[in-house]
Amino acid sequence: MFCDSSFVFATMGKMPVFRFVWAAWQLILLLLWNDPKVSGTIMTRLQVTKGVYSKVTVRVDDMEQPVDCEDFLSKLEVLLNETSHGLYELTENQSYIASIEVHLPKSWNQHQCQSRTRKVRFSQFVSNPDISVGTQSLFGSWPSQPWTEQPGACGQSGLRVHIPMRFISTLEPFNAQSDLHTRGQSLLREWCKYRYGVFPESGVLHGGDRMYPHVYNEGNVTLVNAGCEREEPFCPLGKPYNRRAPTKQNLLCHELSAMETILNHEDFKMNVTANHSVPYRSPEISFYLPKSSKYTIVLERTSVMDINGRWTNIKRAFFRFLQHLPLGSEVSIITFGKEATLNLPPTVVTDVNREGLHGRIPRKVLPEDLACVFCAVNMSYNNLRRDSSDRTDSGTVILVTGSPRRPQLLEQLVNVAAGSAVKVFPIIYPGTAYPEIVKLAANAKHYAVPEDEAVSSLTYLSEVLFDILHVAEGLEIQKIHETKHLSYEFAGTFTLEEEMLHHMSVTMSIDDEEKVEFFEITNPSGKKHLFSKFEDGMVVFNHPGLAQSGIWTYHAKLYPTSGLPNDQILVDVVSQSNNAEANPTLLEVFTNIDHMEADVYKTPCIIYARLTQGGQMPVINARITVRVFLPDALPSNVVHLTLRDDGSAYPDITANDGIYSAYFTEFASVPGFYSIEATATHNEGQARTIKQQMGSKPTVLPNSTTVEEDFRNPENCCGSHVEFVETLPTSPFHRQTVGTGFYIKQGISPRTDIAAPSRILDFRVSRIINDSLYVELEWSAPGGDFDKGKADKYEIRCYTNREALTNEQSFKEMGILVHDSFTPKPVAFGQRQTCTVGVPWPNEIFFYAIIASDKTGNQSPISNIISVYIPEKTSSSTELPPQLASDDLNQVNQQPLSEYDEYGSMSNAERERRSQQIKVYIIIGVISGLLLLILLVIFIVLIRVRTKKAEYDADERDTYKAYEPAVPTKSVMLPDVVESKSVTQTAKALSNWLDSLPRSEGSPNTTAHDLSIEGGTLKRPHNNYALSKTNPYRHKVLTNGSFLNLKDCGGSHSSHGDDSSRPTTSTEDSNPGSSQNSESGESRQSILKRSNTTSSSSKVIDTSTARAIIDTYSGNLFTRGSDQYASYRGYSNPPLSSGLFVTTPPTNPALEIDQDSLEPHINQKYPHAIPAPVLNGEPGENLFILPRNSLMRTRTESVV
Repeated sequence: MFCDSSFVFATMGKMPVFRFVWAAWQLILLLLWNDPKVSGTIMTRLQVTKGVYSKVTVRVDDMEQPVDCEDFLSKLEVLLNETSHGLYELTENQSYIASIEVHLPKSWNQHQCQSRTRKVRFSQFVSNPDISVGTQSLFGSWPSQPWTEQPGACGQSGLRVHIPMRFISTLEPFNAQSDLHTRGQSLLREWCKYRYGVFPESGVLHGGDRMYPHVYNEGNVTLVNAGCEREEPFCPLGKPYNRRAPTKQNLLCHELSAMETILNHEDFKMNVTANHSVPYRSPEISFYLPKSSKYTIVLERTSVMDINGRWTNIKRAFFRFLQHLPLGSEVSIITFGKEATLNLPPTVVTDVNREGLHGRIPRKVLPEDLACVFCAVNMSYNNLRRDSSDRTDSGTVILVTGSPRRPQLLEQLVNVAAGSAVKVFPIIYPGTAYPEIVKLAANAKHYAVPEDEAVSSLTYLSEVLFDILHVAEGLEIQKIHETKHLSYEFAGTFTLEEEMLHHMSVTMSIDDEEKVEFFEITNPSGKKHLFSKFEDGMVVFNHPGLAQSGIWTYHAKLYPTSGLPNDQILVDVVSQSNNAEANPTLLEVFTNIDHMEADVYKTPCIIYARLTQGGQMPVINARITVRVFLPDALPSNVVHLTLRDDGSAYPDITANDGIYSAYFTEFASVPGFYSIEATATHNEGQARTIKQQMGSKPTVLPNSTTVEEDFRNPENCCGSHVEFVETLPTSPFHRQTVGTGFYIKQGISPRTDIAAPSRILDFRVSRIINDSLYVELEWSAPGGDFDKGKADKYEIRCYTNREALTNEQSFKEMGILVHDSFTPKPVAFGQRQTCTVGVPWPNEIFFYAIIASDKTGNQSPISNIISVYIPEKTSSSTELPPQLASDDLNQVNQQPLSEYDEYGSMSNAERERRSQQIKVYIIIGVISGLLLLILLVIFIVLIRVRTKKAEYDADERDTYKAYEPAVPTKSVMLPDVVESKSVTQTAKALSNWLDSLPRSEGSPNTTAHDLSIEGGTLKRPHNNYALSKTNPYRHKVLTNGSFLNLKDCGGSHSSHGDDSSRPTTSTEDSNPGSSQNSESGESRQSILKRSNTTSSSSKVIDTSTARAIIDTYSGNLFTRGSDQYASYRGYSNPPLSSGLFVTTPPTNPALEIDQDSLEPHINQKYPHAIPAPVLNGEPGENLFILPRNSLMRTRTESVV
């Protein structure tokens, strides 16, 4: 016997010295048994010290031994070593795997699998390995790729990594190093998912995933959904990373890359510096075969166990447990009060002594309250270590306690349990036990037995012990039927499946077995089994060997005089799988807060159930319900939940993976332990199992090339769901089990709402309404309390900058709120909802996000962010293609990944590189701007120079000397030009005719003298009538459509014939300060007038000379009218307003011109000229009208 350590230290001064020395020696042995420096990971033996992992467990599932076992294990060693080295490179020399334990099936031959360098030893069965090697694959008959079971959120560890056996057996490590590297990277990616809780950084290629598509739209651009161009196995640090892509990693990890999530994991927080590196060592790999299990049953026997029939329930439950222990197992029994007593020393279980083992449990409790947990657990450790030849020895401790006192030296006990292969299963019964006792279950599970009217404590405790057999021994044992009765005679049926026929046991539980008259079982063939066993409140029928599959019946009858029992009579059936080749349907239950005192204000509680066939292949579309028993033990404190496998991400990460989940939000008003019981059924025939996965290949072994290509092009599993091509209906089944209990350290008032609506993660644009600024948005409704009930209202906001919607503060302050009238009222969780909203304006990308609120104001996290772009509709008949909806994204051709987003947490190196690029862009922009400015200045200078030159040329053209031929001809003589009456009269006649033309409103008075002859040159006064763009007179002349007034062409004349001059048409602007602008495109007219001149000396002008005069004048006096000339086309003289005028000189003896030769020339040059009417009765004035469409364009400065 071992005394209580608390008593030892409390009475140390009074006790004999030898007892103190004996207690200290026990403690030293306990601490030396295992190294307590490193704590283990929950439910596994894996340990980590500053990023270096040890005791990584690999379990090869029960399967047929390979023909060459030694070769298979050699390939496995090479693959694990490659994975460890890949982890070392991935984490920048911060992490690797130091030691690995490989556990082989019991049926494999030890001598055939070991070699000179590999020794196979014996150890306990491992129920929760880190890596599992099996014959099946999640991808059905495609045996290529490993995968990871990931029920948890970002940063949380998964259940395990699964490796198909052919992933190892087809490896040729010495012939194809690239193949080894590829497979090592594939296994490394799955290890990171399992350990660090990361997800794929790219969309799902096949299946049209609604949440994580292969391509997505950002505005009017379609992009490939990937964080980077290539993952090896993840997007590397220091390179561009697209945080906007809706990948599973970005959405679940709040836009952190996988590498950022890995390096932020708690495994690396103990590293001294960020650049902490360790030298690499190849992992030490050990191989083990399972040996017969050792069990130590440790039962508290204090007076607390005498309440509510607890001790009776303990004895009955362990009776059933001992009936199902495998033959050859070793069991011992310890009971304790303030001292520990060994009631049954380690004993091997046989068919002969099995029933007698139960008799070693004491029938009564002790009359004391003090419980020495340390004494009992320490004795159990010593029993397991007895006759152990090495430190790898292991065993299972089942501890039942309800003591509310804190055990002494609890930390040391916890460290021993965590650092060894011993599995400690604490069972809290009743729920008043000290909460931290559950820390002993570092490598196992802990349970809390409820005391509630809705459940039998005996039934629940029995299910706990069956679950321990499954976890510790690997037995595929489940309760497959349970019914309750309360009558003197009753009957029922249950179904035995093909895969669950071994060691079938039917038990009827009643308060007094002597009330039962008979209890008989009938198999599907009609044979009756009448010999049931009556034992301590139970009637049990055990079927030896394999039972017959099909529908069984049972029939029971009570003595009429015995009276009905106080509680309902319970009939349940428990059975095991047939053999290693069987694939029975198995149910497991666990939570995300199993091994902690949870603070539900910080960590929401999630309950999971895993339903599989053969422990690997998922069973989908089943119905799984959970009962949660609250600690205050009131009849109403039982919460019923229905778990889902829908892939909504909150909480279920992936649909169709066989892992069902739901939030638990209804807490008790007092702290305490919560108990879980789950039931799974075939859901009235809707449950299905997997035949093969999409893209599967024949089960025959493909050639090496096909296998290599298969590994080089892995399909990243999985998106929001696992896609299966074909499924098969399951046979009818019923499974019932219990899960790990959990402890909530605070009571929650029923009036306190601590659960917000769940996050919406499938927010999307369903369609764009044609020819409008309206779009239809779609999402799945969240619950009011996470995934339960319904929310109270939605809030949708948009903004042109995506970053404004990424956090709650900017979402409220900057986001443009969509009016409440557009948003629908929330409906129940999971239902599809839509709404139509307006985009503020076209031709710009708007980003949208949504949140939900409940009635108390709790708000959900911000949803995934989507973009909307509506182009402005053009007048062209060709319409722009509509924006692609998410369902059609998989139909779009792949496009190169666009420039990555730079918002968010970019590395320092990337920021520096982008900063340098921006500086270069700024310098180039400044230089380009300066060059453009210089070119603009040069262009302006050239324009000014050209303008000045044009003005100078125009001034030169305004004055012409009289044409004097070099050799006078005999037919025409050129006289001196003098002012004569003939000229004056002709000018007056023309001026009078021009004045009679219709004018536009505001036309100037053209009767004034506009021309003068100075120095033998006919000129217009420049200071008043220059025809520049700013001259008001030019403006008016052009507006009213008239032309230069030649009236009163008087002036000085020269008596010298050489100085004779003719009228000019200058456009020089001598008044630049004029501010009045002329209309562009004013109608303009030109007139060519030939005046009669007289001279004292007659000169003959020949035909060529006359033609030269006409050519000279026509270039300056004729121009095409503009469109604005129509300003006076509506007046009464259409013939006169439809063209320009040309004059020919009258017959004049003083100026002998060959009229016959001149007029054909005019007609040739102006073929559309027509004679004009006689002006002012001047018969000698010959005028021609030139139509507008016949005139040729001339220089603007020559327009009169």
